[in-house]
Amino acid sequence: MKRSLDFPSSYLPMRAGGKLALLIIVAAALLSPGLLQAQALKKVPFPFSPIGLNCLPWFVAKDARLSEKYGIDLDPIFIGASSALFQSMLSGAADFSGSGGPAIIANILSGGDVIHVTAMVPRFTQSVMVKPEIKRPEDMANKKIGVSRLGTVTHFALQTALDGYGVKNVTILQMGGQPEAYAGLARGSVDGAVFSPPYNFQLKKQGYNELVNCNA
Repeated sequence: MKRSLDFPSSYLPMRAGGKLALLIIVAAALLSPGLLQAQALKKVPFPFSPIGLNCLPWFVAKDARLSEKYGIDLDPIFIGASSALFQSMLSGAADFSGSGGPAIIANILSGGDVIHVTAMVPRFTQSVMVKPEIKRPEDMANKKIGVSRLGTVTHFALQTALDGYGVKNVTILQMGGQPEAYAGLARGSVDGAVFSPPYNFQLKKQGYNELVNCNA
């Protein structure tokens, strides 16, 4: 039994991600006018999370060298959790980042000054992937389901799905990231986990059940 959920998310689709990448590059140039005249490119760190299809725009911008005409060497850096990502910004190590919505909301509610530039997709991109024997959302009761970290978009997506189906008594475990969640599901340390593309596609080919597609 599957049921579609359609809830907001601030993850980026490939279709619109190029526009956001270009916006970041132009903003960096405007904040540092001298870059345009500099002969050497200035490396601008761009921390992001998580690793998955949603981060593709940053690497497209990097590989296409879109930032170089603005005097910028865009440097995408993977950081495993949004909380650590914002700490890098608050410490001055980075001025821009790519992140999911829950961490941004939490930062603002706690008095932070992170500015949310844009949200490019009005829904989640995650799926709840589980062992083949788990057939219905209600079967997640008394099971262990992994998320990257508490308070991240994977946690928010899972909690929204659980609330939508009225499922209780689920143990939510922090796995650290998509690769760790993938390994945990393969080892059997969790009964399921929340994944973004392309991990959910790979797991479906391996026989795991896509219990809830939060993007449908």
